[in-house]
Order: sequence, then structure tokens, then C-alpha cells
Amino acid sequence: MSQMGKYTQENIETLTGNSGGAVEQTSGNIDIVGDVTTIDVTGNPGTSTLTISAGPSTAIQFDTDTGSATPALGVLDVLGGANIATTGAGSAVTVAFDGTLPVASGGTGAVTLTDHSVLLGSGTAAITAATVGTDGQVLLGATAADAAFATLTSTGSTVTFTPGANTLNLEADVVAAGAVITVTGNSGGAISPDGAGDLGLVGGTTGLPLLAPLTLKHLVEHLLWLMVELV
Repeated sequence: MSQMGKYTQENIETLTGNSGGAVEQTSGNIDIVGDVTTIDVTGNPGTSTLTISAGPSTAIQFDTDTGSATPALGVLDVLGGANIATTGAGSAVTVAFDGTLPVASGGTGAVTLTDHSVLLGSGTAAITAATVGTDGQVLLGATAADAAFATLTSTGSTVTFTPGANTLNLEADVVAAGAVITVTGNSGGAISPDGAGDLGLVGGTTGLPLLAPLTLKHLVEHLLWLMVELV
């Protein structure tokens, strides 16, 4: 506490403040003293006035991750940065997330994500949601492009695909009855399996055995044996 000014008036006997008791004159004077940390009282003899102003703020340093801040005229601003918003009410300051977190900060960069979709990276841009697949479809890649769901097919129709919810059954087709397969001998044309899918081979040359009805696998094995025998 220090004396910053003096008011003299013989007909003023006491002065009172917001708190405390009445202050009486001493030798006809009542001193007006300011708290040097918050209030300055300056006497101006030339104009017979007192100047009352805010005093210097107590030095308070607010440290941050990079640098520090100190109050200016008793005020310390709390400001938001990227995707950060601050609000003040009464004696409280609220700091909250604001906006969409970008990929560079560990977010997705997207506001909404397609339900049931697969998320695809897009570098530093927002992630991409693939078109949702249907029953039995599989995710297939593409060079330098986004993967996409597609339905598997068999070019030669030798595989049957049965799709279901989160399932895909694959069955290799057997040779259908009546289908023509190429079995070529010294003469004649192609032969076909019978209704049971079997092929019969009948010996027609002396020294060749008669073979019972065969499956395609057995036929191939016997044909190989015959070629060895005929060499």
C-alpha cells in the first residue's frame, strides 16, 4: 500500500469506502491511497484533481506447448486453434472440438460414413467409402485404383457359384451327360459319355483287352496304357 494522493477540506470530517469504517481527518487531511497492484491514485496539484486508474496486473505467466502468454491490462485471451472452439460464460471457459478432423490430424476427413461400406484410403484427402457389396460378392483390387465389390464368374461355365449372405459356395461342374469330349484316335470322331457319365471302350484288335465302362479319368489312364502297349 502507498500514498498516491491527498484531499484537504476542513468541512469534511470523515470519508467511508465500500468496506471498513469511517476515516477521520488528521491535521485537516484525509489521504486517498490506492493498492499499487490493482489501483493507482495520482494527485494532480496543478488542476486540483485526483486520477484513479487500474494498476499494473500481477505478473502471471501461462505456459503452453510452444511459448507462453502473460495478461495485458489484466486480460488473458484463450483462443481456439484448428478445429478448437472456446466459449466463455461467467467465470468458466469451455474448450471444445469444432468441425471435421482432417486426415493429417489423424481423422477421416469425412462427415458421414456409408453404412456397411468398406473404407478406402485416399492419401491426405478424406477417406472414400466403397459401394456396398451384395450377397456373395467379393472385394477385388485394381492396379492404381480403388478396390470394388464384384460377382465372380466362370468363363468356361465349369464352376457354379451360389451366393448367400456372407457366403459363397463354389462347385466344379462334372461332364454333363451327352456332352462331347475330344478323344481322338487313328480314325473316327469325338465320343461322348453316356447318361451316367461313363465311356465304354471295346477292343477291336487282336491282343487288346475289352474294357468295362470307364469314367473319364479311367479312360485317360487306359488310353495312355494302350499307347504304351502299341509302341
